[in-house]
Amino acid sequence: MQKKIKIRSGNIHIYTTHKGERLRFSTKLRNTKENREYVFLHFDKFVQEHLATTKDECKSDVELENFKIDFAKKLSKRLDGLSGDLIFKCILDFQNEYYSNTTYNPLIKQHKKNTKLSTYTTRLLQNTKPLKPQTYRSQKVRVNLILGFFGDRDVENISSQDIENFYLFLVDNKNYSKSTIKTIFSSLRQIFSLALDDDVISKSPLKKFKIRSKKSQTIKNPYSYEQVVSILEFAKKNNYSKPFLAYLHVGFFSGLRKGEILALRGSDLDFINETISITKHASFMGIDSPKTEKSIRVIDMLSPVKTALKDYKQHKGFLFIKDESKKEILKTINSLNKEWKHLLSAMGLPYQSIYITRHSFASFMLQKGEEAMWVGCKMLGHSSLNITYQNYAKFIDTNTKRARFLEPKESLEKKRDFRNFGDFKEQIIKEDSCCAV
Repeated sequence: MQKKIKIRSGNIHIYTTHKGERLRFSTKLRNTKENREYVFLHFDKFVQEHLATTKDECKSDVELENFKIDFAKKLSKRLDGLSGDLIFKCILDFQNEYYSNTTYNPLIKQHKKNTKLSTYTTRLLQNTKPLKPQTYRSQKVRVNLILGFFGDRDVENISSQDIENFYLFLVDNKNYSKSTIKTIFSSLRQIFSLALDDDVISKSPLKKFKIRSKKSQTIKNPYSYEQVVSILEFAKKNNYSKPFLAYLHVGFFSGLRKGEILALRGSDLDFINETISITKHASFMGIDSPKTEKSIRVIDMLSPVKTALKDYKQHKGFLFIKDESKKEILKTINSLNKEWKHLLSAMGLPYQSIYITRHSFASFMLQKGEEAMWVGCKMLGHSSLNITYQNYAKFIDTNTKRARFLEPKESLEKKRDFRNFGDFKEQIIKEDSCCAV
């Protein structure tokens, strides 16, 4: 059997032959690398399921055709000798009587397509199963949210106004960010795409819909370098746990994601070359590969991180978790969140997610004049500088005088000439004071 696939309307279609007959059908899976690999791996299974479905559909069509013929014969006998209004009344009465026969009700229901929203959400989840467990779990949360709002109605009855109401519900009632709403609507688009493939709807109610920017979105402020130093000093002075202190130093001075920090092993640390290798990600679903391909990287081990990890002295196996079980990861995450919440409360600071360590690193490094390429692509693991600029452009230092190499050499030497340590310290304090919260 020739194994060949084609991409049509964003879905993977199988092109092959069976017993000399050509087969062309959609797998209903979106075109992703993981899905393509899954289709090739289970190619024969897809073909067999398609053949079985086609056979059942043909059987239903034959039975329905026999049903129509039988109906016409019996109706013809009933109408024999009637005329005028009596014919119309007789047809209605006979239709109601014939359709109420339990022998034929199941046949009619079987032939009618199931166009309920739950049918397509179930298929969407099935399509997501070959992907990472965390992706499937997130998809399931979004599907439950969609079903909870729309109910299990027929997809063809969902209008563009219903979509608008759903959007307003996410903005006003749930107070979700624009990025979260985009992710939810991505799942919704996939649901209607499946319905379009089945010819259940002629066009998607999402076709002309656009997600707007939220007018009053609460933006939590990352901490400045000075605030980070104060937080770390307070935590150390008040005897917070060693794993928690080590975690904060890695988070604030590397910009790693929470899952990337939790997945670190002693073997990922290179104290000689001062680097850290990022190859795994920990979550509620266990240990997996990082968020994206670009997230697999080697970052610089900055001096605060190096000092904290050497003091931590946990360099065998995982640094922050005992094992890679889901239970242990969940326990560690809850413990970190509990200490973090207590720390902020003790310092009189408003609560922010512990993920703010990543944003704080990016913001104060850019404020201090570090290159966006180093901050975003190397340290944070962004796939492109566009993501860095989109999220952190307002923190980039724009007051630094540019093209200083064009200035006379004497001028540059004069600017670097600090007569004593006091002048140097005064200059550093002056530069640090420019850092906004």
